Amino acid sequence: MHNDAQPGDEDLLNAAAIQTIFHGGTVYAVEPGKVPDDTPVAAVFRY
Repeated sequence: MHNDAQPGDEDLLNAAAIQTIFHGGTVYAVEPGKVPDDTPVAAVFRY
């Protein structure tokens, strides 16, 4: 991981969303103002 985008980088949020879908999870896109604590991503984990 690094601060600036570099050639060949993979977007980790996209990778997490793809893996979630592949493993039977659900991904929801929401407006930034609806994500808690002004973070770029939020998750709910259930087992």
